[in-house]
Amino acid sequence: MKTVNLNEAAALLNKRPATIKAWFAKGCPVIKKGNQKKEWVISIADVMDWKEKEAKKEHEAKQDEPLSWEARKQKADAELAEIKTAKAKGEVALLDEIERQYNEAAHEIKARLRQIPSRAAPQLLGVKTEKEIKVILLDEIDEALLSIAKDEL
Repeated sequence: MKTVNLNEAAALLNKRPATIKAWFAKGCPVIKKGNQKKEWVISIADVMDWKEKEAKKEHEAKQDEPLSWEARKQKADAELAEIKTAKAKGEVALLDEIERQYNEAAHEIKARLRQIPSRAAPQLLGVKTEKEIKVILLDEIDEALLSIAKDEL
């Protein structure tokens, strides 16, 4: 771990030594506090990590603050403009249409899977081992799934 003194830390971070000391007062980690007779011992990596965490905390705090009426209106207008642009580009689908397509696909998948027993039953007559039964059933399931995938439901 590379350590520096207070003046070196200030120079590396492009801050005044008083600013760095103020950070320590707010909880920034320091290896050894200095004074007029003793050098400070500071880990730049620890200071950078602390600053990053503090920046995240500040950002999250700002996100939690209620927006002013003007800011809410501006945000709403921007979102509306994005929606209109997406509609114009054909990037927006109506929920009713998606639900209809989903229900059709689910119905078709259910119908094809329910056909498996009637297709498999004649093949299973006379089959004596569990292994043979599994092979026939898996073949029918795979065929149904391939059929579904081919139709791109």
